[in-house]
Amino acid sequence: MALKYLSPSAQMSIMNKTAQSNWKAGGADLITLPLLNLITGIVVNLKAQLTLTGANNTVANTKIGDEWALLQLIEVVANGGDVIFSMTGNELFEYNANVLGIQPAITPTLGDGATANVTIDSSLIIPLWLLRGIKPLETACEAYRYTALQMRYTYGTFTDVNASASGFTSNPTVDTHVDQQEATALFVPPLKRRVARYVYDVQGANPNARFYLESGWYYSGLLISCQANGGGNDLAGNISNIKLQCGPTNLRDQNGVSATRFGQMTQQIETGIFQATTGIATAAKKRISGGSNPLAWTYMNFLRDGRTSQAIGSTASQDLFLEMNIAAACRVVILQEQLSPNQFYNAAEVQKARDAWRSANGSAAMY
Repeated sequence: MALKYLSPSAQMSIMNKTAQSNWKAGGADLITLPLLNLITGIVVNLKAQLTLTGANNTVANTKIGDEWALLQLIEVVANGGDVIFSMTGNELFEYNANVLGIQPAITPTLGDGATANVTIDSSLIIPLWLLRGIKPLETACEAYRYTALQMRYTYGTFTDVNASASGFTSNPTVDTHVDQQEATALFVPPLKRRVARYVYDVQGANPNARFYLESGWYYSGLLISCQANGGGNDLAGNISNIKLQCGPTNLRDQNGVSATRFGQMTQQIETGIFQATTGIATAAKKRISGGSNPLAWTYMNFLRDGRTSQAIGSTASQDLFLEMNIAAACRVVILQEQLSPNQFYNAAEVQKARDAWRSANGSAAMY
């Protein structure tokens, strides 16, 4: 495109819909993403219609994850095997709520005890940049660096949403909308970003359970959830203390409730709006399943001022790990927001290009 930009790092915003993904019983579906631009985010729109009687459409029958239980795993896969974003549908909902500060709309007729054959039409955001950072474009995904970039949707089935559903009146589909910024030679993101998913099954009470973070990365934040033993319903109050340590250095030390509330406050989450434990979807209750509990989710935000310079990393000789006081057997899921230097970023070359742009265009807004 022949565009005159306001600054050397400005790009035109583009959003395109890819081919539709269709439900595969017990299987995964791959959707190709564009490779021409910087990708900043992906909007996932889930549609389906359950075959379900009104009498069975109850809160008690609604499973953990509500309608998003239909997506057992959502992944962004680069070059055929490098997973750069990974969450279940339920985790993505909680990530939108706890980390992005978004109040996701859900299906209000789900669990109302009256509506038959409930129709689902819900959307969530997958951020491929540091959406709430001061300079989010610094971590945008350079799609053009890859030979292939795909969405991989692993589907569940109707009983994952409602225990008494008997089928689909309309099979699930997913529309994938890709939010992009046109690439320019004058801007290269200095950082690469990845969100990795790690699952741990703790076999019993453990006052010093350790969970080692992957080495070689810096961390902007961690979203931690605690579930019933073997996975399933949220399990609140089972983690009474959380520490973050780098070798012998203690970086965080908070009791469980304080860590959860502090994470909500740093993200400016209005807990009274969406943090209901159970019930029909209203302005005050955004999760339907009785298995959902907001106190089972804790976000540790390391970029308190939004600057990536505050990201936490381990030294070459020391491990970075979480240590938790766990009361009983459970499943712990840790979603790790990871950053690393972009090997294609050359600060001197970028500055030279920007200086040349200034010389040709005079003073103007800069990224």
